[in-house]
Amino acid sequence: MVGMENLLVVIDMQKVFMGSEWQVPEIRKAEKHILELLPHFEDAVFTQHVTAKQPRGTWKRYNEVWGYLDEDPANIEILDRLKPYAREVYWKTTYSAFGNPDFAARAEAAGRIFITGVQTEFCVLATLLDAVDRGIETVYVADACAGEKPMLEQAVEEIVRRMPSQVDFRTAGQVIEEVFHGKAVH
Repeated sequence: MVGMENLLVVIDMQKVFMGSEWQVPEIRKAEKHILELLPHFEDAVFTQHVTAKQPRGTWKRYNEVWGYLDEDPANIEILDRLKPYAREVYWKTTYSAFGNPDFAARAEAAGRIFITGVQTEFCVLATLLDAVDRGIETVYVADACAGEKPMLEQAVEEIVRRMPSQVDFRTAGQVIEEVFHGKAVH
């Protein structure tokens, strides 16, 4: 795993997931592990989910139901402890970060992406599946992701484990040991 560009992808670690209807109970656990990873990466990109100004198709209905959450600009802010690391931020209006062409170009240019963030069962999974479809070497960092419910997180983990030729399943500790300290972890 040494010798290629490693890009840490931090998906939607926003304040809206702290106390709104979109609350993710384990977001602090994911944040803790992302904070452990960040010092080891030269490159990290963050995404922020925002309401599309001119949504298409079913995203019109989505915005009618959930668009009010963006009315408070604080909701889309990245969590305070992660903000100092959020120097490269991509807005997205769909579940997958690959809906943003600039993000897609950045991820495709990397040697390998490490996916972290929230919500595991929506934006994390959609981004991961798009990365797989594009043939991008992908690492799912399980303890640096969080979902609405443990059973949904477990379901995503099961999906990821069924793609071992396309996605590496790791914890933050394993990533640090394997990628940055050269120890093989299997």
